[in-house]
Amino acid sequence: MNRSIYILFILLWACNSSVEHEELKNVDAAESQKSSVSMEETETVSEPDFTEMSSLKLQEYADLLMLETQHPEFKEQIRQQLLNISESNLLQTTHSDSLRVLRMRQLGDAERVSDSLERIHYTYTISADDTLLRDTLVAKIAKQYVLIDGRETISYKITFERNEPEY
Repeated sequence: MNRSIYILFILLWACNSSVEHEELKNVDAAESQKSSVSMEETETVSEPDFTEMSSLKLQEYADLLMLETQHPEFKEQIRQQLLNISESNLLQTTHSDSLRVLRMRQLGDAERVSDSLERIHYTYTISADDTLLRDTLVAKIAKQYVLIDGRETISYKITFERNEPEY
């Protein structure tokens, strides 16, 4: 008796699983069709907000500077990450406990160096402890096409250099 109930239970469970599996396949197919239509409709890709991206990258640089002062035992690794962002010393501050990018504003139009490289001049304001520091820099934005899961995607890398005045 127990054996027949057990077999009946397994058969009901197997039939229920196959019905759910078929329903899931139908739902997945419908969603796939819907997403392929929406992908075709949204093929035009707009340029990202480079000012926002540059501001976040500059904040990352400031955070690394603070981390370097708080943890000198990691100085070599942090220095390498700072050099990946900028080869010049961007933030001319004494060792501050808090650095925060408050404002970043683009100066003029972007300068297209090549198909994959743009240079944009920015002015920025940073809060360092109780003082406000204003300076300018140049963001170099490198664009690279990357293939991910069979789809071409654009990858951006932002590095900085000091904005040296022209004489």
